[in-house]
Amino acid sequence: MGAMTETAVDTYETTTRGAASMAAYRAVRILQLLSENTGEDKAMLSDELIRRLAHPDDPARMPISAARRSIYTAISALRHAGYEIEYKRGVGYRLLTRPLTDEEIIRLHGMVMRNRSTPIAIRKSMAQHLVAMASADVRGYLDAPEPAPSAGDKSTKATRTPVKRIDACELIEQAIDHGTTVSFDISSVTARGEVEVARMTLRPFAIKQRDGISYLLGTVYDARGADDTLRTVEIGRMRNVTTRLLDGKKLFAVLDEDDASSAA
Repeated sequence: MGAMTETAVDTYETTTRGAASMAAYRAVRILQLLSENTGEDKAMLSDELIRRLAHPDDPARMPISAARRSIYTAISALRHAGYEIEYKRGVGYRLLTRPLTDEEIIRLHGMVMRNRSTPIAIRKSMAQHLVAMASADVRGYLDAPEPAPSAGDKSTKATRTPVKRIDACELIEQAIDHGTTVSFDISSVTARGEVEVARMTLRPFAIKQRDGISYLLGTVYDARGADDTLRTVEIGRMRNVTTRLLDGKKLFAVLDEDDASSAA
């Protein structure tokens, strides 16, 4: 444990060279903490995870504010890499897959820090997702205001506010923490073989994972408010996902896989 922690702290400063490397470092550090502190019968609150991410002797090495901004991205990256991580409001995060040993964590840290191409599936999957999603530090989506229209813009049309686009699980976790709702399109096949698309709004309270598939658990929410109907929805089937602040303003929209591939 001591050697592992020293390895993590000693290599942290080298990650400042690139946002993707820093995000990868944090993802591995979170995996280390979840491996050590969670399991079938115990979970880790997000505040505790954030506190542990900050180095107690020298907070500048991992500022709490930076840890808070990037925790959703790191957890999402780990899910894309094949790790099953559940989250429930008031309970916290729980690693369902086999906890990694000290040696495995150190090796994974080494792969991230060396930044080499490697045939190991976990490294490739994590790297691809981190590059695609970039770093929360760069995007600054949690506390950066929307850009104001340029004063020199002569267009008479109203400027459309850009929509911040992030990963679906990342968005849902933020909605859980904000206590707000998530809206999305979901398709189904009728008895006549026709595909119907319906817009649904849920107030989420947990993300569950089974066999590598992530599910949203929540209660139905409509114009009349919330009811007690529980729904479980496969997150991968959700399209046009958005969440709103309590005052009704749009907070985030998900970057769908189709959008991501066309932007690449």
